[in-house]
Amino acid sequence: MADFKFHTSSRSDNESIKLLSFQESYVLHQASSLKAALKSINREDALALPILRDGVQNNSIDWYSKYTGLQSLDCFSLDERQRIHSQYFNFRKEVLNKFSSSSTPGRLFREILPDQISNVSQDGEAYFPQLWSNGSSFTLIWGIYRKQDEIILPTLLRGPENPSALGKTSSPGNIQASENIVALEKPIRLKGGWIMLLFSLLLLIAMYFVGCHNCDDIISPLTGSRIVNPAPGLLPNYPNNPIEPEVEIRDSLTNSSLLNVLNLYPKDQNVDVVEFANALKQFCPDSTMEVLSRCEFSKRLMIEFDYTSFPNMKTILKDSLKIGGYESLIWNPRFYSTSQSTYSPCDNGEEKGWHLEAINFKDNHIELSSPNIKVAIIDSGFDLNHEDFHPLIEDQFNFPDYGEYIYFIDDYIDPKGYTNVDHGTRVSGVSFSDPNNSIGACGISPNCTFIPIQISNNKRPSEISSTHIIDAILYCVNIGVDIINMSFGEPVAWTIGKTQQQIQMVLNEREDERLFYEELYKICEDAGIVLVIAAGNERELEANNSNFTADFSYSPDVSSLYPIYAMSHNINYELSYFSSYTKNPDFCTILAPGDEIWTTLGGGGCTIATGTSFSAPIVTSAIALMLSQDDNLTPQEIRDIINSESKVEVLDGVNSPILNIESLLNKTQQPL
Repeated sequence: MADFKFHTSSRSDNESIKLLSFQESYVLHQASSLKAALKSINREDALALPILRDGVQNNSIDWYSKYTGLQSLDCFSLDERQRIHSQYFNFRKEVLNKFSSSSTPGRLFREILPDQISNVSQDGEAYFPQLWSNGSSFTLIWGIYRKQDEIILPTLLRGPENPSALGKTSSPGNIQASENIVALEKPIRLKGGWIMLLFSLLLLIAMYFVGCHNCDDIISPLTGSRIVNPAPGLLPNYPNNPIEPEVEIRDSLTNSSLLNVLNLYPKDQNVDVVEFANALKQFCPDSTMEVLSRCEFSKRLMIEFDYTSFPNMKTILKDSLKIGGYESLIWNPRFYSTSQSTYSPCDNGEEKGWHLEAINFKDNHIELSSPNIKVAIIDSGFDLNHEDFHPLIEDQFNFPDYGEYIYFIDDYIDPKGYTNVDHGTRVSGVSFSDPNNSIGACGISPNCTFIPIQISNNKRPSEISSTHIIDAILYCVNIGVDIINMSFGEPVAWTIGKTQQQIQMVLNEREDERLFYEELYKICEDAGIVLVIAAGNERELEANNSNFTADFSYSPDVSSLYPIYAMSHNINYELSYFSSYTKNPDFCTILAPGDEIWTTLGGGGCTIATGTSFSAPIVTSAIALMLSQDDNLTPQEIRDIINSESKVEVLDGVNSPILNIESLLNKTQQPL
């Protein structure tokens, strides 16, 4: 019984509502992904949500929609019912045409959108989905079949048609209540005893794991192994799929760290994760502490606690776990961002392909790019249906929604005026757009295998969780990519107006995080994965802030010697006015074009984009060509080749080579 929960959320009128879940998995499987898919055609409100209001008896479930005045279909006249049916079938046709049966949303929509629909009960039976309408709009009560007092299995949870895809296509999503939810005026209420409901849900979950196509296991995207919860009730069932914290308390200095959430990484990776979790529970003074996430690969746990009562929790746990024999790295998760300037190409006087000439890119380099080289772009949203993409796309994954469905959001503008949620499309176009069509963009490594990994979604479109970043990197290790491109980061502008003592205090707080990233990048190094990271876009702030320096190494995830850091130069081979940098001579840095780069735009067509976010995929593609020529090169050998290039001083104390693909390829052919 303890595994059956209603998760509390809030409405705009402050009424408390609860979302139905079972063993941390929301009953309507992948509903968030389905609603996100429908959002792309502006039809997300066609699906209702199952929730429980405070004060309602615990054996009742209500369905809610944003529409008011909804009535059951049998309340309408025959002509009205025919018109509503026509609306539904037009909607169904639009959805099935949009999403193919081979895609994750397409498979699920074909299960929940029947070709016949009726709200009429016969012999005590009610069939779902049911149409409810207010005369102009309709919503769908979907996925459940009721017979008398029994709740029969939702057809949605039968599992994918392809058993081999079970691990990626049937992972649970998190349904979050909309602020605009209002009650149906005639809510459908499914009544029945808890015992029967629980039995049905147990059977439902069992079928979810076993499947109706003889699918024996749910496979973890990080380890490739069957998902097993070693400690139900203590650890969440689904690893690498973090539960959102109930509240967020951010630090006042950077506004990016969550003070009431902690990551804990045992230094001894041979430790038993259940023993580690039990020790954590024993030493934690907060009885309300909850484990939000567990990482199968690294045994990292993420917890939420009462920060108001225990502001020194990090110190308490660090000391207690060390005494107990579980010395750990402990840090607060943070949020990152992507940013770039974008404007109409008709306003741009530069040559569309100036960056190709600047890096000495030649026609024969296009054919050199090999599908044997796997390039992962970890980023926000992607428009994989863009007409300029013709690459081989494999192993796509969306970590916030925990599924295979990748999308972009084209109607969100963040407060700074940047369109961030399509960032992945623009970054990917630099590497993977078709060079042989008339659309305009030219990918530098178009024939390599493209692995898009989404780490932001429509719930939090302008922020990227460090937890998703870590899981995405470990996913890349598991599937065996060759290069990871990361065009995002924490802006170091938080240091503006801060004393050196305040800055050092933040850096000290982040020391464990820095050490963890060092271990994480070492895992990539040992797996033969080259890391390319954008340097950032904050140099322009130096002009008006005398004590500010745009040195990107303030952030713990970019203070390692393993990655290759991409800085930006303009058409005159000068450090771009916006490009961050580092004066640390031990770092492997390289300058690549980042001013006014012609690339793909979500929804179709091309655009001009500016930032080190676009210098990074140019460097990534150059490395992909090097590996296409010699796939035995190690990350260290690639850094050595880059460091052997002639360096120029682009700023006082900043010396770096400028990317020349022909030169790098010539050195790749020579003995190291």
